[in-house]
Order: sequence, then structure tokens, then C-alpha cells
Amino acid sequence: MPPNLRWLFFAAGPLEAAVINTQLGVNVTAAQEIAVGYGNLTLVLDALETAIRDTPYICGETFTAADVYVTSQISSMLQIGTPDMRPSFEAYVARAGDRDAAKRATRINDSLTR
Repeated sequence: MPPNLRWLFFAAGPLEAAVINTQLGVNVTAAQEIAVGYGNLTLVLDALETAIRDTPYICGETFTAADVYVTSQISSMLQIGTPDMRPSFEAYVARAGDRDAAKRATRINDSLTR
């Protein structure tokens, strides 16, 4: 599976499920971790952090559609105060937002919402 698809599915599946379950107060026991398909929030966030820690974007040097979705997920996590947030997540979102294309898109969006 191409890396960008893997990370799109990861963000839409395990990441979203782990975050939502945590926000809803769903306590997954150690015995249930295999059944939920993601283990626990810490494992999911560890996997995500490993992917973005040493490269600019989720698939390496190139910004992909997976980055659009993953940065959206992380931005939401930052806004709602998901437990165990990490500085690497904030840095990743900042890198994505600092791209020229992201700045142009923000300017266009801002001009349409005035």
C-alpha cells in the first residue's frame, strides 16, 4: 500500500477512533485493546509521532493529501485538548501551515468569508 494511503487510513481509522473514545471517556481495558483495532491512545500517538518526527511530512519530504487530512486531525486534537499531545504535533501542523500553498489557500478562504 502506498504510504500516503496508509496514513490516510490510519488517520481516519485508528487515530480518530482513539481520540474520540478518549474524549467520550470510553475506557478500553488492556484485554480489549486488540478488539478495538488500535490498542490505545498512547500507541496511536506514538506511531504518529514516529512518522513525523524525522521528516517534514507524513510521507517524507513531499507534502501529500495524507498531510492535509493528518494536519486537520491533529489541529482538531489540539483544539479539543486531547491528552498526551506532543510538541512534534504542533511543529508538524506549523510546518504544513507555513507552506506557500497553505498561505495562499488561507488568504483565499479569508477573502471569501469577509
